[in-house]
Order: sequence, then C-alpha cells, then structure tokens
Amino acid sequence: MARRLLLLAALHLTTTASLTFGRGAGPKCDQVWLALEAKGVAYATERRDDDAPVVRWDDGSETAGPLPIMERLDKECDAGARLFVRPRAGIDRVRDTNLRFRPIFPRNTRDSVGAPFMYKEDGSPTSLDSIRVTLEETDELLEENAEGDFFAGDALTAVDCAWAPYLARMAVQVPLLHGHYARSAEEYPALHRWFEAVEAELPCFGPWLDDMAAAWRDALDEPPGGFLATTEDVAREAGRAVVEIDPWREGSPKKASKAQIADLTRGLF
Repeated sequence: MARRLLLLAALHLTTTASLTFGRGAGPKCDQVWLALEAKGVAYATERRDDDAPVVRWDDGSETAGPLPIMERLDKECDAGARLFVRPRAGIDRVRDTNLRFRPIFPRNTRDSVGAPFMYKEDGSPTSLDSIRVTLEETDELLEENAEGDFFAGDALTAVDCAWAPYLARMAVQVPLLHGHYARSAEEYPALHRWFEAVEAELPCFGPWLDDMAAAWRDALDEPPGGFLATTEDVAREAGRAVVEIDPWREGSPKKASKAQIADLTRGLF
C-alpha cells in the first residue's frame, strides 16, 4: 500500500542525504524519482504543488526538469545505473529513442498529471483503438532492441525512467476505463517483458504499481457523481481521495462499477 512508498521516503531521510528532491504529483516528478532510485543515491524529499521536479545539490545549486536532472545525475553520481552511458546504449541512442515518445502516444489529448493521454481535448475519453495503437507501437519499439528487454541496450537507462510513469499509469488506468489489459503477454510480449525487467531492476516499481491500483480502488468507494462519472472534472474531484492515501499522485476514477474494478484488476498487478 501507499505506506510502503512513505517508508521508502523515510529511509532516504534517515541517511546522509546529499541531494534534495522537490517532488510534486505527476509523471515528470516520477521520472526523476525513478532515476534517483536507479542511481541509488541518498536524497531528501520536499513536497511541491506542481509536476515540475527540481533537485538541489550539495553545493547549493539547483537543476530543474527531468532530462537535465538525469544528465547531471549521471555525470556526478557514479553509483547505480548509468542512465546515458552504457557500452551498448550511448547518450545519442538514448535520446533518439526518447524522441519517439510523442509520436507514439495518443495525439490531441489533455496534458493531465493524473491521467495523461486518457482524455481528448474536448474532455471525452481517448478511444481504446488509439490506446491499443500506442501499446502496439511501444511493443514494436521494444522489439527493435535485440540486446535486452529495455528500450535501449541491455540495461535500464534514462529512456526507461522517462517512459515508465506513463506506461505505469496506462497499466492501471486502461483496465479501469476500457477493460483491456495493457500488460498482456499475448498481445504485447515485449512490453510485458519490459514491465518485468523494470520491476526486477527497480524494487520500488512493483509496489508503486500495487499502491496506484489500490488507491484507485479506495477512491472509487465514494466518487462524486456516482460510479458512471466520465468527465475529467469529476474524475479530478474523485482523485482527492487518492491524494489522502498517497500524496505523490492523483487518481482519476473512470466509468466502472466497484464489481468491474475488482474483476478487471484482480491479479493484474
């Protein structure tokens, strides 16, 4: 549950932290969080009210934005994963793979921190067909890497940290919104292997998915407007219950009954 994430943060605070991570609720902050976990560096966390990550270094300087933070982490922290420099995945390859993110994910959608790409600009849910295209093209992109189960080379890099917050939300939200399993080993074998590889590389990743799914179920107990709420505004209101459980992200309950939620998510995470 969310207590495990809070425990992880507490463990960092009890060490001699050389970095301070300004973290809000949203995928960009989650990108930096995963990169810090991959590097294995000690850090303290300060709560922010937006999805604009900032890291304050031991010399007092600050770096803002996921990519600049990851690049500086790689230059200054030798421990843990090399986010850009690998024998089989140099920085140019990592950047090239990351640039393919936008063309693959659904277009003309709202930039929502709670449910990115899940709603169109007019507020209606993104179609399952569009989401399936995203999952299929992501699976194909992963298949292009013959060296391992990650996006670039044979080990976790900045690309995995950058894509993971969005793919993780899809893994939780697509079953709730569309009744479709986004981690299917039959339909998306490479994507399925990627989830397993990231969970093996980052011990925090699996519990984070569990907590996200559990928080959504808890939030659905008393959603404003009933269980057939589909607009983003109502979903955002229902997400307040999730914030109380896990302060680092918002949930967005969608059109689904409690029985459907239990059935669609049982054993998936």
